[in-house]
Amino acid sequence: LLTLPEEGGLQSPLAGAEAINSCVLDENGVCRVDLSELKSGPEGRLQVEALANTLAGDSGIEAVVVTVNGQPPSSAGVGGVDGELSFFGEHVK
Repeated sequence: LLTLPEEGGLQSPLAGAEAINSCVLDENGVCRVDLSELKSGPEGRLQVEALANTLAGDSGIEAVVVTVNGQPPSSAGVGGVDGELSFFGEHVK
């Protein structure tokens, strides 16, 4: 999730993130990802949505919860993505 192959000109939305502290899939299909940092504002929201959409491609994942050092993204200045991000098809709704 932090790096992509060099070919294709793709960039990871989490580039520059220090670390993924944890990533756990529970029995209800909720993937809980704790990051060490997140960009603030719209860039941070795009990071969270890109991460959630990437994880949505894996079978068994019904929703994603992203935290930053155990706190909701709003604590890092990112609005609109606290709590569970559920999926409609393969994209965050």
